[in-house]
Amino acid sequence: MKFEEKDIASLLGNILDNAIEACQKCQAKRVIKLQLLYYNQALVLKSENSTDGLVRDLRTRKKNQAEHGLGMKGVQVIVDRYNGDWDYDIEDKYFRIEVTLWEPRQGFS
Repeated sequence: MKFEEKDIASLLGNILDNAIEACQKCQAKRVIKLQLLYYNQALVLKSENSTDGLVRDLRTRKKNQAEHGLGMKGVQVIVDRYNGDWDYDIEDKYFRIEVTLWEPRQGFS
């Protein structure tokens, strides 16, 4: 694959950090599911995790919001770099995100 290792590491790190933090707030069953699929020159990342049911949007719930975030700005930068897209869904006590990155073609940027 022709993706920069630092981009994939940052993408996975942000998404998994958020999932772990969300699960730590859960009193009930804690679940993190991660799926990576490379197909037709695209990398698809799907993640699902349990939440405490209080997650309504992508804003951080940390007290010092100026210094902390959910890393989604970083995710957006990486998605833009690879002409990809991403979407998320918050439902009851679950958060789902799907990211698609298109492998850069030689000679194109």
